[in-house]
Amino acid sequence: MGIDPIQATYAALAHVPAPAAMPPAPSAAGTAAVGMAAGMTPNALVATGFDAPLREATLGKRMSARERFATLQQRFRPEAARGVNVSFQFNLTGPGGGKWFVTIRNGKLTVKEGTGPNPTATLTASAEDYVKMAEGEMNKMVAFVRGRLKVEGDRKALEQWDTYFRPA
Repeated sequence: MGIDPIQATYAALAHVPAPAAMPPAPSAAGTAAVGMAAGMTPNALVATGFDAPLREATLGKRMSARERFATLQQRFRPEAARGVNVSFQFNLTGPGGGKWFVTIRNGKLTVKEGTGPNPTATLTASAEDYVKMAEGEMNKMVAFVRGRLKVEGDRKALEQWDTYFRPA
């Protein structure tokens, strides 16, 4: 029987011979390193949530809802939003919550705190749940089915949201 591929990867990353038994889970840095060894780019690590332990270890905390909206402009991908004409109202409740109106018009992004007229879709969730969904810790469809995420208007437009932004 050959060596387990996971053990071999661990050994290659740690530069030590493969242990006889499965080692404990790798550290946060090791978790990201395993993803990198598997050929994942840093963006793929973030997109899949594979880097979550590394983010927590290096940053100590996740971004708040307010911080996420404040960084939308820096993370915006105008090339992905060419020809797009949508507006979204975000109503986040509870601690850390607030209201934000986001407009994407032909590759240009506008973010304002508060409400706006005639949104294409309105998302309502707790600020805590919104951050968990944004971080990939909570499945958006499961949250929707369980009533923790409410969407009014064009749900299909909202489903495209992640394609317009780089991960935080």
